[in-house]
Amino acid sequence: METIFDYNPTSSELDEIGINSITLMLRHGIDIPKPVSKDAYIDAVSQDDAYFDLALLFELRGLQKQANKYWAKIPDRHQQYLFGFDDLTIFE
Repeated sequence: METIFDYNPTSSELDEIGINSITLMLRHGIDIPKPVSKDAYIDAVSQDDAYFDLALLFELRGLQKQANKYWAKIPDRHQQYLFGFDDLTIFE
């Protein structure tokens, strides 16, 4: 599986994306008390999570064309991201 670790993210990039750079605590709700590594990451996330993180990494680096390649693979999650994951249902 292709991951952000194939692109040598810095500790600050990992932190900005939402991955604790010391232990594998992810914004995806996953907390694994072991050092961050590609293998630990692959064991912990889904393919869609990996695409999401890749898109965020490329946006952070200002590489929108590359980010769009990954957003296209997860259009529903991209929409949620653009709307701030605000998926509250309001009943009238």
